[in-house]
Amino acid sequence: MKIPNYIKKSIIVTPVIVLFALLVSLYFGIVDFTFSNNNYEQSYEKSYISITNTTYGTGYVSITNTTAQKFKEYYIHNDTEFSACLNIEKKDNYYNDKKELNVTYIIDSIDGDVKYGGINYVGNIRCKDARIHSHPSGTCKFSIGDIRVFKKNIERGMYLTVVMCGEDKFIFITRNYFKERWAKII
Repeated sequence: MKIPNYIKKSIIVTPVIVLFALLVSLYFGIVDFTFSNNNYEQSYEKSYISITNTTYGTGYVSITNTTAQKFKEYYIHNDTEFSACLNIEKKDNYYNDKKELNVTYIIDSIDGDVKYGGINYVGNIRCKDARIHSHPSGTCKFSIGDIRVFKKNIERGMYLTVVMCGEDKFIFITRNYFKERWAKII
C-alpha cells in the first residue's frame, strides 16, 4: 500500500510547526525556563532573615510592611499573574572598594494600577523606576522572558525589577547587578 503524499508532507511539516511554536514561546517568555540554576527554596529562610548590602557590594531592596501586605492580598486572591509599577526611594548610594555601585532601594508603594494577565504571563507595562510581577506557580526565579523585558526597561531608565513568588517571598535584580537576591520586608 502506497502512503498518500499529504500524509508524507504532514509527517515533515508537523515537527517544523511544533519547533516554531516552541521557539516563539521561548522568545516571548511564555514558557518559564529559569535564568539561574541556584536553589533558592533551600536557602530561603537564611537569606531572607539576614540580607545585607555585602552581596557583591551591590546594595539591597527592602519593602515596607504595608506595601508587602497589599501585594500579599493580590497574590492570594488571584490565580493569574499580576504586574505593577513601584514607587521607590534610593538611599545610601556609594562605591565600595571594588568600585561597585551600592544602592539601597526601599519600595514604599504601588505607582498606578495593578494589571492582571494570564496564568504565566502578564504584558509588559512601562514603569518609571521599578516594577513587580508575580509568579503564581511559586517559582522564585526570573525567567528568560523576565530578563529580556527588564533589559528593555533599563534602556528606558528603570532601576530594578521584583518577582513575588509566595505570600511573603520577593526576589529582585537591579540594573547594575543581575544576580537574583531576596528582598527584605521592613
